[in-house]
Amino acid sequence: MRGFLFLLLLASVAACQKQPKGPPSADASSVALPAEVTPTLGGLDPQAEFADIRTRVVPTVNARVPAALRDKLQFAPQFDAYNRVIALVPDSWVMGDAPGKLQPGPNAGLGESTSMTFGSGCDGRCAPKDWAASFDKMEVKSLPVQNVETDETIGNNGRLVVARSGAVRYVAAGIWKPDSARYFYCRATLEGAAIDALGAFVGACRSLEVHRWQ
Repeated sequence: MRGFLFLLLLASVAACQKQPKGPPSADASSVALPAEVTPTLGGLDPQAEFADIRTRVVPTVNARVPAALRDKLQFAPQFDAYNRVIALVPDSWVMGDAPGKLQPGPNAGLGESTSMTFGSGCDGRCAPKDWAASFDKMEVKSLPVQNVETDETIGNNGRLVVARSGAVRYVAAGIWKPDSARYFYCRATLEGAAIDALGAFVGACRSLEVHRWQ
């Protein structure tokens, strides 16, 4: 009987040793990130994508920044959240309270309401439509405008508007294609010292470069 009990005990121990003890430990490179923080650049190399615009456009835009502001305002290329469009934005600004919105730091001295936003819009369903009319409705007529200072075309399918309301300046730029599913925009709201760099913000918004139209 004692021999039988001893064999039964050995069988139980062996069975326990075969049971899985949970998943093996993994280092950070093998742990899947939550969807909201998973990098979205995929196979893109941002530095390679930005190389041309850094050489061709960035110096011209930064040259429009007044000397007194160059220590706190320099523009650099950045993708939107969907890697569809590249915009030139102030490289020291931080994310604001809306997607694609950037604001200067609290001690930058560039005006309380100063901000810059870029991205894409559909004006309803994302499908080809009269994008010039959509841009006018969504980006221009939504401005609290007292006076339009500049209203000009960007190529054959784009528009740039500079407007004033009280002590605030607004920049609204957009580009599109007739058969695209969306238009792309750049907006800037400038107050206080940031208004002195209006020319730089206009140049930055004019320089939108689309990476993917759909």
